[in-house]
Amino acid sequence: FPAAREREATIEATGGLTLELPIREPERFRYSAESLRASGKIRQREWATEPFRLEGDREALTLGGLRMASAGATLAVDGRVALAPSATYDLTVTGTSDLALVDVVLDPTDRAAGTSTLRLRVAGTAAEPEVTGACLLALLTLEPAGVTAPFGGTFLDRGNSTHRELAALALGESRLP
Repeated sequence: FPAAREREATIEATGGLTLELPIREPERFRYSAESLRASGKIRQREWATEPFRLEGDREALTLGGLRMASAGATLAVDGRVALAPSATYDLTVTGTSDLALVDVVLDPTDRAAGTSTLRLRVAGTAAEPEVTGACLLALLTLEPAGVTAPFGGTFLDRGNSTHRELAALALGESRLP
């Protein structure tokens, strides 16, 4: 993966994996794993999971207890992920992050600061997903200088009053001149 190589990404995983493949009925393929752990690094930022479990088949994958942590960030994922068009999602995603961590996806000369909180619930099917939740950004700043105000300002004249309020709060807390 070229993008992973550019970001100096590595990953290691341990745990037990069980595969069930009935020879006469391969469509009944199943898998499960217990005590999985993964860890890695992206641009010198290390991350790791607590032990988690997964199980599934061709239709859906169920994750239990997936908790990932890195300096300044946490992410938790629990529930079912639809793999087939007829399968349904029943997934919860929560997390917190210091926005300085987004430098792993930014150009090396750009920086971001602030904090974010994420709470999502995914239901429905792949064709008709139902995503509800919230993402709160606080004390947002983006560099190079001059980017934060125009970025935040684009939300001040949008129709959604919640977006206008959040943009005003972010700009107010940015302490821009």
